[in-house]
Amino acid sequence: MHRMSGRIQRCGAIRRSAAGFHVIYNTTPLYNAGIKGQGQTVVVLEVTDINPADVATFRSAFGLSSYSGTFAQVHPGPGCTDPGTNGAEGEAALDAEWAGAVAPDAHVELASCADSSTNFGAFIAAQDRKSVV
Repeated sequence: MHRMSGRIQRCGAIRRSAAGFHVIYNTTPLYNAGIKGQGQTVVVLEVTDINPADVATFRSAFGLSSYSGTFAQVHPGPGCTDPGTNGAEGEAALDAEWAGAVAPDAHVELASCADSSTNFGAFIAAQDRKSVV
């Protein structure tokens, strides 16, 4: 399991946080206009599952729990084998967490498949996810 405290570090004058992201990438005008991901789904393609509690902890730690965004993990389509949790979990968790920080009202979906002998698992997830939509 990865730890939250290691990720909250100084980055110049701005902390690595959802609010800091909006300053760094100038997304505050979008938020001020009410654009926060509502009605949208952000799909994060991975080769591992993650602990959903990590996403909940991240959202709570950065004040995102009051938004309507949700999180789910899927293994889309018949060509997808559940990869379980593996060494890529830390990066996958960061991807899902920060997707939810950028669009706190969006539904974030982590689609993960195991690698096959001929294909990268995230590509399988993308292809299978596309056919399910």
